[in-house]
Amino acid sequence: MHKKKRLAFVDFLRGTAIILMALDHASLFWNKRRVADEGLAGFFPHYEGLGQMVTRVITHITPTVFIFIAGFMVFLSSNRRQQYKATQNNISLHLVRRGILLFFIQFTFVNFAFMTKTYMQGNLKAVFFLDVLWAIGCNIIILAFLRRMHVSVLFAGAFLSIFVLPLLNENTFLTRSNNLLMHFLLCFWCREQ
Repeated sequence: MHKKKRLAFVDFLRGTAIILMALDHASLFWNKRRVADEGLAGFFPHYEGLGQMVTRVITHITPTVFIFIAGFMVFLSSNRRQQYKATQNNISLHLVRRGILLFFIQFTFVNFAFMTKTYMQGNLKAVFFLDVLWAIGCNIIILAFLRRMHVSVLFAGAFLSIFVLPLLNENTFLTRSNNLLMHFLLCFWCREQ
């Protein structure tokens, strides 16, 4: 039987992300003023020292790394299945199933583990709390369909989502200083008028 070769850089990246995630979750216990929802609805914590702030800044990359690894997994999995003569529809179906499995894990085990009391009371906030596994599952399902598109279409979509969609945020138009690109474009437009 053919033995699968491990990719050391992927294992290293995954291991580093897991260590940083554990550090981030543990910091909830030693930083008195920190809450899990920080950054949402305008709440920003006050750090009691430089170490706590640096820890939080460093650990912010973990969800991004996990989503990157999921995308890389889609690439590797799709290529491997193509080598074994799987059809494009079978590959897409496999990826959709993986995404749905992550939804199931998020809505049952993870939400229950983090919000046991709220979950047991039947509060829908706990049942339908959307977190990193949900985001990874969504991205895998989306990639199941996007992976068959032409590179130019994918590039245009990536450009729009990175540079144009943030400009449509209602807060950006209200306070130009929130977005340097928007500020630059408005200043350039005002100068031309």
